[in-house]
Amino acid sequence: MKKINTVILVFLSLYSFSQTYTTGTLTLCGNPVLAMTAQLDIGTNVTLTITGPSTRWFALGFNASGVSGMVMGTDVVSVLNAGTLTSFDQYLASSYTMPHTDTQQDWTITSDQVAGGVRTVIATRALSTGDPNDYTFTAAEGTLSLIWAMANQNIFWYAYHGNELRGITTATLTLAPVTETLEEVETPLLIPSVVQQGFEMVLPEGKWNLWDYNGRLVLAVEPSTLRLRMDVTPGMYLLRSSSKAIKIIVID
Repeated sequence: MKKINTVILVFLSLYSFSQTYTTGTLTLCGNPVLAMTAQLDIGTNVTLTITGPSTRWFALGFNASGVSGMVMGTDVVSVLNAGTLTSFDQYLASSYTMPHTDTQQDWTITSDQVAGGVRTVIATRALSTGDPNDYTFTAAEGTLSLIWAMANQNIFWYAYHGNELRGITTATLTLAPVTETLEEVETPLLIPSVVQQGFEMVLPEGKWNLWDYNGRLVLAVEPSTLRLRMDVTPGMYLLRSSSKAIKIIVID
């Protein structure tokens, strides 16, 4: 019991002192039919939430420079096929050309969902990957120039996007307020803080995200039933909804 209590104290300390900086939701393409948005949440890791039309490719670039932002070396992510995103991590090998797939795929896709014609992709990676083709993010207040583009027709291969379906914008990073508290959800079946691998729990309805202690999004779920089983490796996690947070220690 002493060992478990020590682990919980460490987890609470990590949670208390970790800070996340966010761009909030950025509207990139305001076309109501071809809407595209992006949000960056930067803490110990980077979480990108990007949305766009489910029937065509769309892409986002970081730390863009110049009038158009399409400068050699710009780090890019691209939703380039209708299925599994095996080439999400890309870069501009030269200016004003289509992105190239990075041989080192550093983004981890944690969620890829389509609803109502809108595709929502959530991906995470380290602030610095050691890959020269990747932009190094900083968890601090400031600004970041972003470029975006999407296909001008329903295709998943690169073709000229036209002048209206591309742009460059400056995102402002601010400290994200912590709105959740570390408390257990009050349900008829209380969820223990310490569980074993393959644990099963009963949750209130709603959207839930499971984060590890490094700030990586492990799983995003919206249970159709209240009973949920999660198979994760031993470690410390935070299960969060819009208003609640559950501290979880997973043991083998």
